[in-house]
Amino acid sequence: MILWESTGVSITVPPVLRNVSSEELIDKLSFLDNTVQEWSFTASPCHTVAVERTVKLVTEVAFRVCSCDSRDGIIRSTLLFRQALPKFQSKSLFMTIVPENGDSD
Repeated sequence: MILWESTGVSITVPPVLRNVSSEELIDKLSFLDNTVQEWSFTASPCHTVAVERTVKLVTEVAFRVCSCDSRDGIIRSTLLFRQALPKFQSKSLFMTIVPENGDSD
């Protein structure tokens, strides 16, 4: 199990619950007769790009390693590597390096 408190990672509220107070959430989830009240959420995207990227990363890592420590290590090293890569604001800023002899291979 990953101890998120010691990692310095900030855990945020899911977008669908962002406008729901703690009292309302407890009220909706507290039921005596085993029936859940109907609850309509405001229209919001179900996934952000960051969530989809993280799910993809965790899924890929899960196929490569079995232990929790190994999986956590690969995820952390991948995220650190991504932070070291340059960030481009548009595609026009991205340039490929062409060898001096002109060959693209």
